[in-house]
Amino acid sequence: MVRVMGAVATQGAMAQHDARHDGRGLKYACAGVAISAIWTAVLLTGLFAPDMVTGSEHDHTPVAALFNWFWASLATGFILLAVALRRRDGGTHRQWWYALAIGSVALWAGVTVVSVAMPVQKTGSDPTEVPTAALVAPVVAMVATSFLAAFVAIFSSES
Repeated sequence: MVRVMGAVATQGAMAQHDARHDGRGLKYACAGVAISAIWTAVLLTGLFAPDMVTGSEHDHTPVAALFNWFWASLATGFILLAVALRRRDGGTHRQWWYALAIGSVALWAGVTVVSVAMPVQKTGSDPTEVPTAALVAPVVAMVATSFLAAFVAIFSSES
């Protein structure tokens, strides 16, 4: 009888350990998906977003490639901060981690589409072309990602 009770207690402890491990793996996987989406968007906008064209010689400057990495680094930091603040999450409230992954993918896919597809702004007698969308979209996505990560860090805590 004691042996059976000990086996049941051991199985219960292992099930709790497995649940904690599974929740931690899910959290890291969702954060990995979110961070991958961010840096994929940076790569695609750096390659395909229109350049800023200035001067009488029409010099091209790839502003998306020059600036988007900074905003992506901040967004990555916010996601890693949310993961670090929820170290003890034992698999509860998984929907928040799914929301972080799906929300980040949607935000940064939007950055890619907007940066590449939106027309450039032309000004001056020597037409200076400024890709405003490629400059503004990553900033907006970084702010939205920071709010999303903050909500996940706050609401995914164990009750």
